[in-house]
Amino acid sequence: MSLSIYLIAKEDIDKDNFDELYSTNITHNLTEMAKECDLYFALWHSQNINTASDLIPKLDAGIAELLDNPAYYKAFDDKNDWGTYLQFVPWLIKLRTACKKYSNSIVKISK
Repeated sequence: MSLSIYLIAKEDIDKDNFDELYSTNITHNLTEMAKECDLYFALWHSQNINTASDLIPKLDAGIAELLDNPAYYKAFDDKNDWGTYLQFVPWLIKLRTACKKYSNSIVKISK
């Protein structure tokens, strides 16, 4: 199972079918790491997140924390490599780039 995040245009918000401006997914095995760097509620539950611009500050802070303390966060790597620090950080950076590009888009979360 995985977490899927979609960025969609505001005009598509009430439609059953919408064009994705960006979509991505990642394993739920990263939830403990996400909790530790304060990204869990923003990503897995979209708490206080409506638009991509709402997500950018959370991503900035979480990425900075992860990059500042790699040894600490690598301890949360999944033992079977299905969710590691080396997978999570680049995924977050790509998500942040998309959020900046589509800052007015709506964030939809599927888990």
